[in-house]
Order: sequence, then structure tokens, then C-alpha cells
Amino acid sequence: MAMTHPAQLTLRTRLRSETAEVHARLDSTMSRLDMADAADYGSFLEIHLSALQSIMPRLVESGYEFSHLPALIERDLEILGRPSSPASMASFGPLSGDPLGYAYVLAGSQMGAKILNRRRLLTSNEKVVRADAFLHDTIASGIWNMVKIRLEGFSAAGPQQDDIIDGALACFRCYGAAAKTGLLIND
Repeated sequence: MAMTHPAQLTLRTRLRSETAEVHARLDSTMSRLDMADAADYGSFLEIHLSALQSIMPRLVESGYEFSHLPALIERDLEILGRPSSPASMASFGPLSGDPLGYAYVLAGSQMGAKILNRRRLLTSNEKVVRADAFLHDTIASGIWNMVKIRLEGFSAAGPQQDDIIDGALACFRCYGAAAKTGLLIND
């Protein structure tokens, strides 16, 4: 059921508001990882790889180019001496919602990579320092500006907007499932 929204509300504001709870839950789960620790950083990368492999069909439908990200993650995992594990090949579908919602989550998450990268660099572990391809990706961070512009073309309310929000929620849930699987969490 579509909600009514004040005229000043934008789709982007609505996305931020309606995904806040699931986003906070995912951030809380992922914050258990020490980005400067090789094992934890490897888990972080495997979680991303697993989620990406599940959502890639939706990302392709979004019209934005994210297909390079798994190769960046696999490069980083190889540097860490941690080839892709069977857990990183799990599937968390089927996925629903508009592909733009998926692009919003993934491109937005790449904006947080700067903070994560600073935490990763607090190590003396040379492998962790060298495993930087995924967090230094400039293509996905550049997509963020395009996604923001596209979202500005929508009013806050409507069936397609509801579907975009459903896509963002599904994407966050996929990452949450990948994190729980990768970290063996049963909560």
C-alpha cells in the first residue's frame, strides 16, 4: 500500500527514511569486522562478492555498470591469499523491486568506501594494504552522481517510486543475508 508523502519530500529523502532501519541493521552487522585485520577484511570482501553475485542481474537491468566489481573483489581476495569460498557463491534471491533501488544502495555504499578505506589502512599488514582495488573503485562512486540525478526526476510518491524503494530494501536484505551467512550469525 502506497503511503502519502508531504510535497517537500523527495524520492531520495524517502529512500533514506524508508531504508534507514535495514541499513542500520546491516551497518551494525558489518561493524563487527575490523577492516585492518586480514581475516575480517577478507570476510568483508566475501560478503560483498556473495551479495553482488546475487544482485548482479538487477544491477544490469538498472542500466549502470557494476559488472567490474566482482573481479576487483576477487583480486583483493587473491592478494589476501583467500580465494573465493563456496560461501561467497551463495545466492540470496529471488529479488524484487525496481533495479534503480539496487543501484541506489550499491552506488551509495561505494561512497562509504572512503571511511572503510581509512580503517583498513590502520594496519601494518602489507597484504591488507595492497588489497585495495574494491575500496578504491572510482567507476561505482561516479555512478552515485548519475543515480542521484535520475532519482531527482521522480516525485516522492507513486507506484514506480514504491517499487524503487522495494528494490533498495531487497538489496539491503540481500547484503544482510550475505553478511549473516559470511559471519555465521544466527540472530
